[in-house]
Amino acid sequence: MEHTIQIDESVVELSLDWLLGEVRIHHHDHPYLIIRQTTNQVFPKRYLLHHQVKDGRLIIQDRRKRILSLGLHLYQTDVAIYLPKNTLQSISLRCKGANLQAEGLNVENVYCHLTSGKTMLSGEIKRLHLETVGGFISSQELAAQTLSLHATSSKVELMGAFSDVDLHVTGRRIQVHSTHMLNSLKSTSTGAYVKVAIPENDGFTCYVKKRSGAFRNDFSCDREKGKMLHKNGQSSFEIDIRGGQFLLSQKH
Repeated sequence: MEHTIQIDESVVELSLDWLLGEVRIHHHDHPYLIIRQTTNQVFPKRYLLHHQVKDGRLIIQDRRKRILSLGLHLYQTDVAIYLPKNTLQSISLRCKGANLQAEGLNVENVYCHLTSGKTMLSGEIKRLHLETVGGFISSQELAAQTLSLHATSSKVELMGAFSDVDLHVTGRRIQVHSTHMLNSLKSTSTGAYVKVAIPENDGFTCYVKKRSGAFRNDFSCDREKGKMLHKNGQSSFEIDIRGGQFLLSQKH
């Protein structure tokens, strides 16, 4: 069964709260926004998604959230959202157990709160904020000026062009591969493997605070008073390791 909603009003902000299933977000060439929910034949109509547009903000909610206590969340449903180009300023996504695919985004702000499930991102985003517990996040051809990541017991593999990166990591494995030199990097990791790969560059100053664990660096640096200097020392890196490993790698 397919349930399609067309939104003709101007939408500058999208908020989605979803459980389980597949969530896909794309741009299309039409001036309106489309929400398409697919379900199996036995899915009750009363649990179809709820949506509301107010002051340019579109809110989409999974009605199955109300029936979790009864175990009826086993009803499978997927949602696809087709966005008009160049109108959206902000996307807020909260997914629990869902697989999220957001491709070719062109948005100023994206906020994702993800619990388990897999997430794939691509596109151009000015400010990207990711929070994940027990999830797997990956990206292809992703450009983000500001990347903020809070990850707990999660696997993250981000590839793209980044400028300012802020990492808070507990457990598991995080990799950030940037094709562009970072303007700044802040990382606090606890019991995790963290790898940040950047190209050869004009220089950075790296401050490392290590309580336990290991720090490795592929770049030649001069050491001065608790800091490491590579070339002109222009970019600022602050790394706090509380167990685990941190690798600053040269991307070839």
